[in-house]
Amino acid sequence: MMNILLPTALVAFFTSLPAAQPAIQENLADDELAPILMLEDYRDPAAALAPLLGHESAAVRRRACLAAGRIGLLDCPDPFRPVLEAILTGDDSAPVRAAAAFALGEAEERESIAVLIAALDDAAPQVRSAAAEALAKLGAEAAVPALVRLLGDDEPLAVRRTVLLSGWRIADPRTAIRAVEIFLGGAEELRLPAAYHLARFGRRVPAESEPLPPIPAELATEMARHGDPEVRKCAARLVGTNATRASLDLLGNLLADADRGVVVQALRAAAARGWAGAAETILRLLAGADDHLRLEAASAAGRVSEPALVDALLERLSDPEPAVAAAAVASLAAINPRLILGRFEFLLLDARPQLRAAAARRLGLTVEARRWGWFDIAMRDDRGSVRIAAAEALTEIEGPAADERLLALLEDEDPVIVAIAASGIRRRSAPGSAERLVAAYRRLREDTNFEAKAEVLRGLAACGGAECALAALEEALGDPDRSARVLAASLLREIDGRDRCGGIGPVALDHDLDYYRRAVAAVRRCPEALIRTSRGEITIRFAADEATLTAYNFITLVRSDYFDGIVIHRVVPDFVVQAGCPRGDGWGGPGYSIRCEINSLRYERGAVGMALAGKDTGGSQWFIALAPQPHLDGGYTVFARVVSGMEVADRLMPGDRILDVQLLEENR
Repeated sequence: MMNILLPTALVAFFTSLPAAQPAIQENLADDELAPILMLEDYRDPAAALAPLLGHESAAVRRRACLAAGRIGLLDCPDPFRPVLEAILTGDDSAPVRAAAAFALGEAEERESIAVLIAALDDAAPQVRSAAAEALAKLGAEAAVPALVRLLGDDEPLAVRRTVLLSGWRIADPRTAIRAVEIFLGGAEELRLPAAYHLARFGRRVPAESEPLPPIPAELATEMARHGDPEVRKCAARLVGTNATRASLDLLGNLLADADRGVVVQALRAAAARGWAGAAETILRLLAGADDHLRLEAASAAGRVSEPALVDALLERLSDPEPAVAAAAVASLAAINPRLILGRFEFLLLDARPQLRAAAARRLGLTVEARRWGWFDIAMRDDRGSVRIAAAEALTEIEGPAADERLLALLEDEDPVIVAIAASGIRRRSAPGSAERLVAAYRRLREDTNFEAKAEVLRGLAACGGAECALAALEEALGDPDRSARVLAASLLREIDGRDRCGGIGPVALDHDLDYYRRAVAAVRRCPEALIRTSRGEITIRFAADEATLTAYNFITLVRSDYFDGIVIHRVVPDFVVQAGCPRGDGWGGPGYSIRCEINSLRYERGAVGMALAGKDTGGSQWFIALAPQPHLDGGYTVFARVVSGMEVADRLMPGDRILDVQLLEENR
């Protein structure tokens, strides 16, 4: 690890910067950006960031605010909070104030809710928008009256749009009622945000609590007839959440929609409601040529649970797309488990790993006399996905035999299996679990798989105060992985209320300032990448200023041919396609983690984001949004955007491959 005093020495660099110009520049010059990236990357709350928050250059102050929000220590005391609050209430630059509001939300500063509510009266619309979004992220119920006021007709469209797209997180009926009014009589530009607010609100609030009167059936009908397919998708989601009095028959029209995404959402709504009326459409789609629709139909069939679907699902067991066949296995198991049990051994030995995994995931259905033999076969499989499926099935099987096997899996050489075992143990009282979890943590201490370590730590916290478990959590305060140290401090605080955040410290890195200069230069020099897949080419353009280090990490992996031959391991129709896992099962990474660079870029269709297992746990897995996903805004780093080839992304299926990735230089 480098000398931690080095970042402090960077302050001298900023004292030589020219005074702020009358109009703030949107982005810093490269030589100004690199030092801030360095301070931010080390995640050191004691780093010399405070002087930059008060710097004479508004551009530096704005970017320093963002860095402070990214460094924020979750539930721990944050030294930047008072400074960010002062900037929000007193800085003379609106972009800087907006950045401070964004940072307080990103750092999850609940103690700043009152200051953020006051900022909803700021003279600058961009500050009001940023404060509203931060309050929504914090779930600030006290802000609801002010947010409803911001939905008034005298507010700029941009402010109202932000409140609608984020305010559903608070789950207060007052914003939803106003969204109904806006959809029925507001500006056309706000109809989609209003529809989205209502659709997400219906998912957010438990149906049994019914804090919101059911949405009028005529509103859902009007949404279902709207010319924008994204609005029609919201109509389907509303019906699926039972948040409206609209008849389930409305789904029939949506299932016949010309837009594939609308049909996908209608299938999910029908599945969520167990609507047998969808069976005819599912039969038609299962026989169709569209891979995504077959996949979604095969998945929905199990929840619709109509016996008439069985024969079609049996035919799909030989589907040319293994993901569709695997979905058919899951649905058949839901409709008639005996059909799967009669084929279980054949499925478990199938040449397609997706089907072997689908069978292994249903081990809980098998009879005791055969179960453990089949479990052993699955755990010897050469594909990690099959072993993972068997371990996941084991977590749902009750009894001493399952308990003992779960405890034994804590010694598995695969950290992912250890993670699943620890998660299962946490939900049951297995004798001797504390001691075995302690041993598992010590074996994982130097491992780079944070997900595994995190599950073991959570398991230790659930051990009812066992002395050895508490000692291991205290030991984890010195873990090599800062994310593990943060988690251990948070878990211990929940147990005894004591604050241990002061000893978390920065990330252990050995980068000097030249590294960050090279990062900035590399992203400027290679602003785009061409991703060649087995179905065609996709070109992405990096967000050079908003996510510099995430983009540079991608570029570095490309230069090492890391992505060549990697499978597309996850496809969720009308949501995302995901790749970058060297294991091919979604649990792998490059052997290190990078820090999040959460920014204000939106998850529109074609946004490229970094997959996470928690804050600052990104590495090599990335995803492309197949449709707008506003609920991901501010939660995952947007580091690029598709500029050509979205039609290729729309065709990708699990098991497709990335052939190679080529960097496209600016002067090509």
